[in-house]
Amino acid sequence: MGLLKQTFDGLKWSLFEQIGDKLIHFIIGIILARLLAPEQFGLIGMITIFLTISQTVASGGLSQALIRKKYCTSIDYNTTFIANLGAGIVLYVIFYLSSELIAKFYNEPQLESIIKVIFITLLIDSLSFVQRTKIYKNVDFKSLAKINIISQSTSGIIAIFMAYQGFGVWSLVVRIVLNRGIAALLLFFNNKWLPGLYFSIESFRELFGFGYKMLFSNLIERTFRRIYYLIIGKVYTASLLGFYTRSEQFKSLISEQLTSTIQRVTLPVLSNIQDDEERLKNAFHKMLNSSLLISAFFMMGLVVIAQPMILFLIGEKWEKSIGFLQILAFSGILYPASQLNLNILQVKGRSDLILKLQTIKKMLAVPVIIASAVISLEMMLYALIIISVADFIADSYYSKRFIGFSTLSQIKELIPVLLILTISGVISLFFLSLIKEAHPSLRLLISGLIYLIISIIAFEFIKNSSYLQLKDIVYQHIKG
Repeated sequence: MGLLKQTFDGLKWSLFEQIGDKLIHFIIGIILARLLAPEQFGLIGMITIFLTISQTVASGGLSQALIRKKYCTSIDYNTTFIANLGAGIVLYVIFYLSSELIAKFYNEPQLESIIKVIFITLLIDSLSFVQRTKIYKNVDFKSLAKINIISQSTSGIIAIFMAYQGFGVWSLVVRIVLNRGIAALLLFFNNKWLPGLYFSIESFRELFGFGYKMLFSNLIERTFRRIYYLIIGKVYTASLLGFYTRSEQFKSLISEQLTSTIQRVTLPVLSNIQDDEERLKNAFHKMLNSSLLISAFFMMGLVVIAQPMILFLIGEKWEKSIGFLQILAFSGILYPASQLNLNILQVKGRSDLILKLQTIKKMLAVPVIIASAVISLEMMLYALIIISVADFIADSYYSKRFIGFSTLSQIKELIPVLLILTISGVISLFFLSLIKEAHPSLRLLISGLIYLIISIIAFEFIKNSSYLQLKDIVYQHIKG
């Protein structure tokens, strides 16, 4: 299978899995948002940062080490399984014992029992890390799509029933735990891989030698992305955190899922050609251009449709989320490109540089976040846009050194795309203002179509290379 075809097939099924999974998650979230109050979503948001940290630590960075390693043995897989399981057990005990302290920190007594239940997902994830990694390594996203869609649908239906019956925040807790549990069972049956009770110190040293740097860099990155939950939950109110989490979930439906799709498909593909410098550079160039175009198109589109979408889907009680979503959308444009640049460092085995970058970036960003949060929540979100630009510049710095593709070259690729999409967005918002009395559903449809049509016409007119490349790939795939 050719490299381009392998990448596109992987992207196709990964996108299908991500879109199917998140679309179900999105629809269920809309229904739950109509049944539950913003503060109930805020309670889950308060512990999100702790759950993110613990899940990252439990993985130990070993999954990424397995994906990068060309030939993995059964000893490697078993060693990883035992290490992940041990970490999961230790972390669950720690958070179980700390649940009362966390509840007191937020002054929300309910959190104590919620933490004790929801952190069971640490044990569940620890049992399925290796199975999920094998799917990533084999670029078998078709199987993953089936697994995630089934688990999301089943857990979501049960959560909706519980919310309708008046279980409140517990419907959200059960949804999270059931989703992980069902997915773990399906992963087990799909892989038919049984762990052995043996552990290799040599294998662990090899994998952890690369993985621990990825562990710390992932920990810094994911903690930073969730630090807003901590600050808003502590400084402001559970209700305001609920508005933020809803807008952030709308944004992450596209930005983070697109990033996750690109990252987990391109990493194994680029790893397979890591010794062919010219091929690696060309592949990265094409992947970067495509990801920049797709990300910018969807994020700018989100700015356009934010108001009618939120009013139509979850109602006026969530209207405060509109402004949050529009600001967050701008901050998500460069995120996929940043992570793709970091993939080059992973491919080159330079997890030490990734850790260095993440540490420096976050040390500089945290004071900016705290200072802006003192002013207002909106100001803190505007600061996120500035931070995202700085992250992209830093993450792309080493791409010139390793594959000869500089930050300036990448920015030159982005500018015409952003210019076209900004013009398309402004025109679409103008038309949207002319029909402000229409039903939100009609406004959503019209504004989305105008934005899409204007963007396509503009890209066709200037013959943008990124657009033509994507258009050709899609056309050839459909034709084939």
